[in-house]
Amino acid sequence: MNFDLSQVKLFAFDFDGTLVQSNHVKRQAFFDVLGHENEAEIQALEFILQNEPHLNRYGIFERLAEQFEHLDKDDLAIAYGLTCEKVILQVPEVGGAAELLRFIKESGLMAVINSATPQEDLRKIVAQLEIRNFVKSVYGSPASKTENLSALMQIHNLKPHQILVVGDGENDRVATENIGCGFYGITNEYSDLDSVALDLHDDLTDLLECMMSARKAEHV
Repeated sequence: MNFDLSQVKLFAFDFDGTLVQSNHVKRQAFFDVLGHENEAEIQALEFILQNEPHLNRYGIFERLAEQFEHLDKDDLAIAYGLTCEKVILQVPEVGGAAELLRFIKESGLMAVINSATPQEDLRKIVAQLEIRNFVKSVYGSPASKTENLSALMQIHNLKPHQILVVGDGENDRVATENIGCGFYGITNEYSDLDSVALDLHDDLTDLLECMMSARKAEHV
């Protein structure tokens, strides 16, 4: 791991694929709200998801509406948000997530969520999950992950080496690079991180074990 855990005061977690195993259900939700009657629409959606992974839900539905004028991008985005709120509450956590967040709080440190999901939608979801008790704050779009990290640094008067970003996406890594803080990468079937160039982990248990070992060493 390319960071000093003893210096970290704030852990900034991505949400989907990092704390909860929701990447697959969020992808499926695009097709569910679109419906399965029009094969041309389905193929167009599949193409957009594969070739423009940087787009958020609004950009994706805008692209579709440009091709199919009868589609209302705003209605689709609202339906997508409601669908995601229902299905994400039913998916399991990433291994070690709740225990790690609990340990961070009990250690007197801070855990926040920094996601590309629209902020208000994400806050509604997190408020219904067990992890709400261990997360200090929830940040999302329209601000970028880099902008959110910069705001957190100012609010809590932190230096880059005091922040650790935990995520499964290239946008997490880029935000880390922009800020100059540490990065703990998660790999899964939807991750776009470079598994050759980066030290990636299947879940959060390695990070939890390292923190617990560090805590024990402090009390020896």
